[in-house]
Amino acid sequence: MLLLFQILTITVAAFAIDCPSRELVYPCSCAVEQGQAVISCEGFNSIHEIEPAVKHTIGYDVNFSILRSHLGDIPSDFFKGHKSTKLNFENCVVKSFGDTPFSGLEDSLEILYLYTILDYSHTNMDKFRLNHLKKLKYAAIGNNDLDVLGNNWLSDGPVSLDQISLVGNKFKGIGDKAFASLSNIQQLYVDSNNIKTLARSMFPNPAKMFWILGASSNEIEELPADIFEGFPKLARVNLSHNKLKSIPENVWGKIWSHLQSVFLDGNDIVCDENLKWIYKQQLPREFTGKCGPGNNLQNRDLNSLKLEDFQ
Repeated sequence: MLLLFQILTITVAAFAIDCPSRELVYPCSCAVEQGQAVISCEGFNSIHEIEPAVKHTIGYDVNFSILRSHLGDIPSDFFKGHKSTKLNFENCVVKSFGDTPFSGLEDSLEILYLYTILDYSHTNMDKFRLNHLKKLKYAAIGNNDLDVLGNNWLSDGPVSLDQISLVGNKFKGIGDKAFASLSNIQQLYVDSNNIKTLARSMFPNPAKMFWILGASSNEIEELPADIFEGFPKLARVNLSHNKLKSIPENVWGKIWSHLQSVFLDGNDIVCDENLKWIYKQQLPREFTGKCGPGNNLQNRDLNSLKLEDFQ
């Protein structure tokens, strides 16, 4: 029994996650969060002030979180030598990420957070690319001051990326092929922007793994007829708080049978005979929204209507 206890103790110790010493992480700090050692750097005026903590911890299993700092230009290879799986930048000022952002982490980086650090008026995003990060699975780039999401960020992948959140970036538009190379994308969130249109060419075709589209709180008035073609697993669509007035069969009919959730709150849907097709079949498990003005169905919940309401 004692031998078994010793073996278990050795095994646990072998897999224990520890922070590097204070001397190595200075002037930053380190804590173990959710089983991972995270070096946190907060309140600095230059990326070079953080450099000692990065250089001295090469060889350690650590991730990085940089908060409320004025970073300026971040060299492409700033994290080279590390095997970090997660980077978090939040409430920082960044001028550029170099020619190949986060180079050196191509074979390790899985999660990237960029919150409130990008401003198209002074952050140079012309060379911002993520396609070389071939292990990247989740990217959250949110609450930034941007203008247009072009085709360059994700022009050639990475194909490993299966979830991307681009919420609250003030995008007015999206490039016509912005996500087309993401053949394994499963979830995409572009909520709380100023997007006026979506196009089928923005997405991979077919989008075999895609099952969640979040595009609420935008300025979308109409969806093109082919927008949902080639989405065999699409189950959840959130278009609440846009400017939609209809749910045309030629747009939605091709995916309606496998939709589980459709959110249309905050749109003034015209509830007339053009909606009959919906109530001839089973409704999605979650179906929200109200009828807009125009007839006696005004303010009725869409999921409360019956076929006979259109007689």
